[in-house]
Amino acid sequence: MAEHTNNPNSTARDHLYPAFLKLDGKACVIVGGGKVARRKAESLMACGARVSVVSPEADEQIAEWHGRGLLDWRKKRFEAADLKGALLVFAATDSAEENRAVADTARAQGALV
Repeated sequence: MAEHTNNPNSTARDHLYPAFLKLDGKACVIVGGGKVARRKAESLMACGARVSVVSPEADEQIAEWHGRGLLDWRKKRFEAADLKGALLVFAATDSAEENRAVADTARAQGALV
């Protein structure tokens, strides 16, 4: 077992626990519809996740994937209920305030952010 060092300048945020997630069939939600959301959706779909995108507007590729039935695009503004049952949530909007609200809501519901 690795020895823990007590660095007075470090915080719990400095110590990350690496994790691999089996996402096959798991609900994952991306709030936002731009380039970042597109990249996240693509990687999640490649892992077999059930992907939902919540955004009034979306990247052309996201719209195409939705049209092909590869992901769910909820064409609306974010609400807490959008995260119900999600294992993993990404906040990918252009608004720091909205991203913070998404992250806080996801954590409160027990999702990974």
